[in-house]
Amino acid sequence: EGWADLVLLSDVLEHVDDPKAAVTEAGRLLRPGGTLFLNTFDRRPGAGLLVVTVAEGLGLVPRGTHDPAMFVRPSEVDDAAREAGMTRTQLVWEAPSLVKTVRTWTIHMRRAAGGFAYTALYEKAGPDGGIL
Repeated sequence: EGWADLVLLSDVLEHVDDPKAAVTEAGRLLRPGGTLFLNTFDRRPGAGLLVVTVAEGLGLVPRGTHDPAMFVRPSEVDDAAREAGMTRTQLVWEAPSLVKTVRTWTIHMRRAAGGFAYTALYEKAGPDGGIL
């Protein structure tokens, strides 16, 4: 227990049946002061339209890859992380960079206040309970 400095859950939570369990396991793997990096889609209006209808419909992502009902709100991750002894230290909202995506026919993301995807960092508390 507690041997990793970094756990990466990139494009994972929106594909697992129990995202809370994934976050809990990440917390178990982290040593005190370790960091969890994750990115996923927020379960908010319009996210399914963009991810499934547009991205999968255009063939940028294989059809059937995503189910909008499995998208995860940041507050849900925050709750699971807190229970696993972690605190969010950063949250960045993202949306597709349409021009770059169309030009390269590969999805590119950019920071966007009104985004539907997000990247977050969580830090596991140190031995005294505080963030190192």
